[in-house]
Amino acid sequence: MNRHIRVYPAVAWILLLFMQASWAQFGRISHGDILDIVIYNRPELSKTVTVRDDGTVDYPFVANIPIDALTLSEFRDLLITQVTKYMGEKPIITVQYSRRPSIQVVVLGQVNQPGEILVPQNATIQGAITLAGGLTSQAELNRIKIIRGQKEPRDTLYADLYVFSVKGDPGLLPPLQEGDIVFVPGLPGISDVKVIGEVRSPGNITVPPGTSLLDVLYLAGGPSQDADLNRIRLYDAKIGREQIVALDKMVAENAFQSIPGVNPGNVIVVEKKSRFWKNMFDGLRAVTSVAVPIIMILYYTGTLDRK
Repeated sequence: MNRHIRVYPAVAWILLLFMQASWAQFGRISHGDILDIVIYNRPELSKTVTVRDDGTVDYPFVANIPIDALTLSEFRDLLITQVTKYMGEKPIITVQYSRRPSIQVVVLGQVNQPGEILVPQNATIQGAITLAGGLTSQAELNRIKIIRGQKEPRDTLYADLYVFSVKGDPGLLPPLQEGDIVFVPGLPGISDVKVIGEVRSPGNITVPPGTSLLDVLYLAGGPSQDADLNRIRLYDAKIGREQIVALDKMVAENAFQSIPGVNPGNVIVVEKKSRFWKNMFDGLRAVTSVAVPIIMILYYTGTLDRK
């Protein structure tokens, strides 16, 4: 006798919901996922976040902790632990995959992690920039460009994050659309110069217009004890010219107006002090310390003529 099990539609729907909930709790979070974080009675701490490529999210209590490969339950437990430190009591937190549709945009220019990102639909450029790692120190906030459309000529919109930060009017930030390109320009005149040689922190230094050679040296941590400040080489790659700067002499004579400024792409080489005479005297001292005892021995043993 064959027995058939009849599954009623209501029961099937409940089973489907249970399976979806189980997958949501035990499936692993991955980059690009959009999560809704809700903290009971604390709406200011409730937020929708997107998992970045490095596994982190823009949420203050776990900002530097990668959460990819965690389950929702594990992430919720982590949040409870971190938020408890702030609130002083154990909060009630729910975390779930957001049902809000997402769009893909590209963020370029002066951001820390440029590239393609997923953002919630109707997100603004502020949210996109945050997911792109935030602004660099060289970012110009006044004319952030949004390039829109798939066909040429594309539409170009501009947004002023500085005015938005002052007025706080959301209407100043247009919502993003699928395929938008957000470009954050750099401040005019901001450039890097390379400092090598006898300084404490050699490397590329970001400097504003009007920066002098003396300023750059101290931005590079200051000269080392072995620096020859009267023979600093300032190389201008644009015109292929090298200038030798006697900086120590200029400072001693209060001739600060004579200290040259730096330009984009300049290379500054701080030479090491010459050690010729010191090395020669050190060598003579070493030879003398060996030769004198030998001569004395030869003299007192009669090997050398005492006359």
